Amino acid sequence: MGKEYSDTTSAKYIAYLENLRSHDEVLQTDYISGMNSSGSDDWHLILDYVVGYSNIVFLIMGTIGNLLIIIISSRQKTRPFTKLFIVSEAVWDLAILLLSSIRYAYNSLYSIEIRNHNLAMCKSHSFLTYFFNDISSWVLMILSIERFLLLKYPTNSKLKSLTVKHASVITVILLGLSFVKNFLHFLSVYDETDKICIIYSLEIQVVISYVDLVFNAIIPFIGVAMSTIGTLILLRIHNQKLSENVSNSSRTSSAVQVLKMVLAISIYNFITAIPQTILSIILSSEIFNYDEAKLEITFLFFRLSLLFYISNNAIKFYLYIFVSTSYRKMLLYILKFSANKIEDFTTKISVVMK
Repeated sequence: MGKEYSDTTSAKYIAYLENLRSHDEVLQTDYISGMNSSGSDDWHLILDYVVGYSNIVFLIMGTIGNLLIIIISSRQKTRPFTKLFIVSEAVWDLAILLLSSIRYAYNSLYSIEIRNHNLAMCKSHSFLTYFFNDISSWVLMILSIERFLLLKYPTNSKLKSLTVKHASVITVILLGLSFVKNFLHFLSVYDETDKICIIYSLEIQVVISYVDLVFNAIIPFIGVAMSTIGTLILLRIHNQKLSENVSNSSRTSSAVQVLKMVLAISIYNFITAIPQTILSIILSSEIFNYDEAKLEITFLFFRLSLLFYISNNAIKFYLYIFVSTSYRKMLLYILKFSANKIEDFTTKISVVMK
């Protein structure tokens, strides 16, 4: 049995985890001392490479994928209310990838924490990361709930009459709520002693962690989970048909395609959110004392669960392509159209050069 640590120590360890400090740096602090090297340097190095290069891959995949979502979804014949949320979700996901994946890659491969560059970076990066993460989680929850309600109440006139204006109002409200929830990040300070970016003090940091756990993890997780499970049950009841009023429609109808798309990303989000949510609850509740072995496991699980969860922001386009026939057709059309434009341009250049 290794050395055990107090609640203050475990809280400090959480703060270090959230600031992406390396495991070795954490163990060398005054808060967690007396732990000798366990000879696990090799797997820490491997973990850094896995996390670093995976985030580079996610950044490339997600940038291309989310831009294509914006282009394709804008051209699709989908009801405007849903279209705006699908497009906005791609925008928030792209912002998260640019903020988070670059940060994680730099930290893992070069041991550079960009939040610690200066106080302005500490404040702005912390705020924007949580701001966009909240919006992305809430928009996905709204999409999941909307699809479930349309399936549950297919003849409801109020649901059918939702427009871009309604979606815009909801988006503005979500942006406002996210700002109110996360404005405390502007109170962040850079701790020169421990070299971490925290919100004013460790005590406030812990409170913010609890608030973030509820609003960014538990509520969206429950909303997406219940909507997804409800949708699957309704599909089973209706023999995988949307409802009586569309039961005779083609399997490639717009309603069916959007349902498949939202269902796919909701299921993926549900699965990938499980490890991160469980870990967040365990760390926040401090249900067990930390010893050497548990610190090692916590560090490993934290890094991998975070990597698993951030893949949500990069993979949605590829899930859309996999489940939606209309999305694949639109992608092929855009690629063919672009190829023709490039061919015409090169032909004109050749003529000019002659």
